[in-house]
Amino acid sequence: MNASRERHRTRSRHAQFFLRCCALALLATLFIIRIAAAQALSGDERTRLEARKDALFQQMLHNPANLDVTFAYADVSARLGDYEAAVSALDRMLLFNPSLPRVDLELGALYFRMGSYDLARDYFGRALAANPPTEVRARIDEYDPLAKTLPDGCLTNWLLSSTGPIGDRISGDPGATLASL
Repeated sequence: MNASRERHRTRSRHAQFFLRCCALALLATLFIIRIAAAQALSGDERTRLEARKDALFQQMLHNPANLDVTFAYADVSARLGDYEAAVSALDRMLLFNPSLPRVDLELGALYFRMGSYDLARDYFGRALAANPPTEVRARIDEYDPLAKTLPDGCLTNWLLSSTGPIGDRISGDPGATLASL
């Protein structure tokens, strides 16, 4: 009788785990579909953004302390899918002023897009610790359930193995642009 109960408990735990995994997979899939739809850029839009990115880069070279230009560069880079350039620009902003919760939010979002969920959680935590404005907190809340439950590489590996090479279209950002300063 005890063996039967133990098998029943084990099956019940496995069923609960399976249901949680299915719910998480569904949530992640819906999130990715929303993101992929937001990421589509027309050829003209991409060309316009590339030109804007180049102009902003030149402005950053001439005035590296201008955080508005740096943030605009990060925004355009992220919209183009150049997350590394966006991260680099935002990291530089924190060198000038380490107390920018919106920059921490955007770094968290970028690391989330790249599948580095541990780093994303760290930046979201830093942003929340700074008692950010309501709109920053709301954006963190959009990411937080997924960032807390996904291990690094989990979603990216699943997507690449099950749906083919769509990693370039994943932004992880509802709205696909950076918040304004």
